Parts: sequence; structure tokens; C-alpha cells
Amino acid sequence: MTTDTPHPMPQPWRDDNGTIVLLGEKCTGCGKRFFPKVAFCDHCDGDSFEVTEIGARGNLYSFSEIHVAPKAFKTPYVVGYVDFGDDVRVFGQIDHPAAELAVDIAVKPVIGTIRTNADGTAVTGYRFCKEG
Repeated sequence: MTTDTPHPMPQPWRDDNGTIVLLGEKCTGCGKRFFPKVAFCDHCDGDSFEVTEIGARGNLYSFSEIHVAPKAFKTPYVVGYVDFGDDVRVFGQIDHPAAELAVDIAVKPVIGTIRTNADGTAVTGYRFCKEG
């Protein structure tokens, strides 16, 4: 029996008529935003949070192409960090070959397959693709 869900974590996004908006948390004590969820705020030690939008557009901070991975992942694939404003940096897979990417380009979250279970079931989640 598998314990996998259709996505690797509780759904941290909202679909606004085809625009995917990442959702995180904001500390109610100091306002710092987090993605993914955290148990306490590393800025003020607060433990009270509210859901907040992280965004529907970010800028690629860095990226790397992966050639060796666990069997569940089809290689090669690209991963990277995306900046959403000044305070949130999100890691995820990127839907383009590394040769088509550059630091600081605009990207947006999309929903797609992250990996495939041994039984062939696709595990979906957020990924990033170039805007435009």
C-alpha cells in the first residue's frame, strides 16, 4: 500500500482561472513570509501564522541540470531557486532545459509531474516555467 498523495505536500497553491499562485504563511507577529510552512518564525520566534500569497511570478535565482537521480525521476531534469520578492526563495523543478535558462529571467509556477511511483502513478506538484 502506498501513502503517496497526488502531490508531495498539502496543496501549497491556488488555481486562479489557470494562473497558479503559490501559498505560504506569514508570521502574525512580525510579518515575515515562509514557503513551505514552518513551525516557528526564525525572525521573532512566533508560532502564529496566516495563509498568504507567495506569488504567481518570480525570478530565477539559480539552476542546475540533474543527470543522476532516483528511479522515480526521469533524467535529465532541471531544478532551481526562484525569488518571490525580497523575502521568499522557493526550490522546484523547472520545465525547460538548462540551455534555455538564465539567471534573473521571469518564471511562473505551473502544475506538473514531479516524479512517477513504481506502480506508474504520477506524483504532481508545482514546477516552474519561463514566462512568455
